[in-house]
Amino acid sequence: MLMQLLQQPRRLVLLLLVNLGLALVLIGVHAQVIADGTWWAADFTAYYTGWAMVHDGQGANLYDLAAQTRYQQSILNGRQFADGVLPYVNPPYFGLPGVPLALLSRESAQVVWLLLNLLLLAWMIRTLQHLAAGWRPAERWLLVSALLAFYPLYTTLLLGSFPLLLSLALLQCYLALRRGDERAAAAWLLVASIKFQLILLLGVWLLAGRRWRVLAWGAAFGLAAATLTSLVLGWRIWGEYLGLLRLHSASYNQYGINPDDALTLKGTLALLLGQGQAGLIQQIAIGALLLAAGLTAWMTVRNPRPAGLALGLQFGTVIMLNLLFSLHLNFHDALLLVLPAVLFYAWLRDRPGAAAGFGAFAVLCPLLFFAGDVLFGKQLGVQIPVLLMAAALVWMLRAELRGPAEALA
Repeated sequence: MLMQLLQQPRRLVLLLLVNLGLALVLIGVHAQVIADGTWWAADFTAYYTGWAMVHDGQGANLYDLAAQTRYQQSILNGRQFADGVLPYVNPPYFGLPGVPLALLSRESAQVVWLLLNLLLLAWMIRTLQHLAAGWRPAERWLLVSALLAFYPLYTTLLLGSFPLLLSLALLQCYLALRRGDERAAAAWLLVASIKFQLILLLGVWLLAGRRWRVLAWGAAFGLAAATLTSLVLGWRIWGEYLGLLRLHSASYNQYGINPDDALTLKGTLALLLGQGQAGLIQQIAIGALLLAAGLTAWMTVRNPRPAGLALGLQFGTVIMLNLLFSLHLNFHDALLLVLPAVLFYAWLRDRPGAAAGFGAFAVLCPLLFFAGDVLFGKQLGVQIPVLLMAAALVWMLRAELRGPAEALA
């Protein structure tokens, strides 16, 4: 299907126009939110709260929820989130790099943060184009148009969250591993650890694959970051961080944690079973994550050191497993799906006829994500994006577990 499309300029142009039209619609919708004056109700406000506290010498109280509430409501001039505060729950070492933005007003800092995210987007597009250098021009155009039409991208830009930074960090980590640069790979993983729950299985993958140099460099970088952070904020900050993290993780429809919104197995269970089964849902979700970790380890031990495009297949499969079985995945975090999809398609391109079906599926996903959210939302008991993620994961696991020879059969 995809190859036929690439050979028919009219259909290719039509699909590019559909993606462009969808991108313009999404830009318009999100620009209206900014114009309506409700842009303050974004994840960025939580980050700015933490940075402002560190800037003002209150870093030792960074994870004191009452202190955060006072600071945030002061920053918002009396406005507040539904629960009084949207907590800052990122790792302590992230509190330091954002301090320069606290020199600005929240409104100005949010604009600067948006511009920084747009620079990250440009960097990511350029890097993806480098990765796809051997592809046909039409394939590269479709790749860029699909990314620009992907709903989670605009949610990320609107909320000022981290999926763009994480996506770029994971892409750079993969490229570093491919060229054998373990130090750079570890450095990019440290960046990605801003949302460590989304890269947990990559840690399992590194251990099972006995990538000791990456782990050693990661430990060294992590220790350096922790030491610098502790010298500024105090050593007690780590215990206080873990305490707030436990509270935040146990929240249900509170402090920005809404399990039935999550694009994960846990989110689907929350939709089907409801808040009354919160304990059972958490137990099943943790059990499923442990099984995914076991599958990751077995898959890696079975093929511990893949090379070339096979490395991309395994790396992308682990990311997909982590996303679908994560204990929490916001809609905007689904932007991380772009990298596994690109890596899988790159692996399939060397297999005659194998790339066409997944390529068509991937190109249509932006439209399906948008239509699924707008038309159905959570009415079906499972969100359309979750079904798309599950389908992609089965596709990738089948290729990874059967191996190249069987995948060609």
